[in-house]
Amino acid sequence: MLNTKFMSLFEMLKTFNLIDMTATASIIILVVLIVRLLLVKLPKRYTYVLWVIPLFRLLIPFSVTSRWSLLSGFGHWFSKATDYPISSYGGRFSSSAISSVVLPSIGKSIGELPSISATTYETFAWNQLILLIWMIGVVTLWGYYGYKTFVIKKRLATAKPMGNNVYLSDRIETPFVFGLFSPRIILPEYINEDEKTYILAHERIHIKRFDSIWRVLAFIALSIHWFNPLVWISYFLSAKDMERSCDEAVIRIMGSEVKKAYSTSLLKLSAEKSAFIISPVAFGESDTKGRIKNILQYKKPSFWIGVLGIVLIISLTIMLLTNPKSIADFSGKTYEVEQIVYDSPIYSFTYSLDTAPIFTISSDMTLFRREKFDLNWGMSNGLKSIEMNQTDFDNLFMIPEDHISKLLVDNAYLYRADVDDEAHTFYLIMQQKNGDLYLTAGYDNEGGKSIRWIFKLKEMPFYRSVDTLYSYRTKYIGDNSKVGNIISYFAMPSGFDYDYFELKTKEEPYGLIVHLKAKSALRAGAKLDSTIEEMFSHNAQLALSLIENAKWVEYEVSDGYEWKETYRYERTELEATLGVKLWNQTETLDDFINLLNTVIIWE
Repeated sequence: MLNTKFMSLFEMLKTFNLIDMTATASIIILVVLIVRLLLVKLPKRYTYVLWVIPLFRLLIPFSVTSRWSLLSGFGHWFSKATDYPISSYGGRFSSSAISSVVLPSIGKSIGELPSISATTYETFAWNQLILLIWMIGVVTLWGYYGYKTFVIKKRLATAKPMGNNVYLSDRIETPFVFGLFSPRIILPEYINEDEKTYILAHERIHIKRFDSIWRVLAFIALSIHWFNPLVWISYFLSAKDMERSCDEAVIRIMGSEVKKAYSTSLLKLSAEKSAFIISPVAFGESDTKGRIKNILQYKKPSFWIGVLGIVLIISLTIMLLTNPKSIADFSGKTYEVEQIVYDSPIYSFTYSLDTAPIFTISSDMTLFRREKFDLNWGMSNGLKSIEMNQTDFDNLFMIPEDHISKLLVDNAYLYRADVDDEAHTFYLIMQQKNGDLYLTAGYDNEGGKSIRWIFKLKEMPFYRSVDTLYSYRTKYIGDNSKVGNIISYFAMPSGFDYDYFELKTKEEPYGLIVHLKAKSALRAGAKLDSTIEEMFSHNAQLALSLIENAKWVEYEVSDGYEWKETYRYERTELEATLGVKLWNQTETLDDFINLLNTVIIWE
């Protein structure tokens, strides 16, 4: 049970890409630190705002992409999700027995088949240890947070209310703001009226800017990424910039003539060490020497300096909050042809947009192709990054055209995959700097290399694919059209062609038979790989969840000669194993998606 909980938590952290998040945030923190040094003469409100960018990166597990991302130099960093070996998968894209997924947009829902080895268990033990250490760090920080909050509340039990959320206490040495959604200003009892004016102005600026909420968010980020020293640096430096920007706001409001008196008040109120800096619900005065120096040097910026600062912040926000367009943008997705950019004139056969093939690029960079009106997918070798100069690219065409040549000039990433067939087919994936994706199909044989087609690709969205599949849900197995469309979404094993299907509707229990034919003769007694049988089971689960009165799904697999195998899957047996009534779990599209993600998987 404990192992299962650890595994679930680890999978959750894997889903949120914790390591990717902290690595990306580290790059951004370094950039902010450099910018902070360059802007040392500017008011601290500008550098304080910049800390929101790494905070966002530390807390939000996703980001949009843009061509202006400052992280473009780390493009390949974003090209792959971090892979933690909880279990090794012999799934649809990695198993030689399985050619493809007919519904690849659903990804993990159908056909990924875990097989855990001794090495995997050893790896999992290390993962448990790492996870345990991380959890200890998180619990320790939040335990300290709870302890400090308890101590502060105990000290403030005797604080005297002065009105307007201001309290006086003889048990504190320095003023601070305490609380999250209803923050209170706590002042030392010995403070005089002149000092009170400045300090109240300072603390009210904290409240007006919702600094208490920002500090809690910063602490949450720190507790999650406590193992990253750069996060600690950003936590404390952002606190310094927060206090200094508040000091500057007081000077702007009350005038430069109060600099000396305000600095004197800070010096008098300063403590040797802030007792509250680690507690986000109570942040007080710290770094007195640095703050006084900053106050005395502060000059109200000119209008154009202010405009420059705003433009710089907006620019850095766009560049640092967005990821570069990279391989991660096109792997693990399915595409249809949006435009036929080039069709070689030396061939008689051609495509239209209605007949052009569909392509899938799996998460492990395997390219699959399926003709639009065929159930079988063809698989290429893995896509590999390549370099190509303009001359080599132009030589692939009989008559190079400027608009085609420009594809290479504007290319950001170039990948090639080869197919083991008689024509020596090859594909080039060309991702443009603006994010557009092109696929080039050609031949590399003894007669030379030549380009056959260039397609501009358009992603087939996940929900559109699932929505289309769900639209075929039917109560009756006799609905030939809908049942046939559901079968068209089945995963099909390599080495076999889809032949036809039969509906058994004359007597109950009703069911359907899918016929597959081997591409070559098989020896007597040959058995299919277990991954294929499990794939058949996934397909049966899918069909039975969408056809109410179907009670069984059967596969008849033959080589057209003597070899023949039958695989039958009963609704009652599958539902007993899964622990759910499949049809009842698909009453709405959301229910169906949830079923795909939580039930029709192998655990």
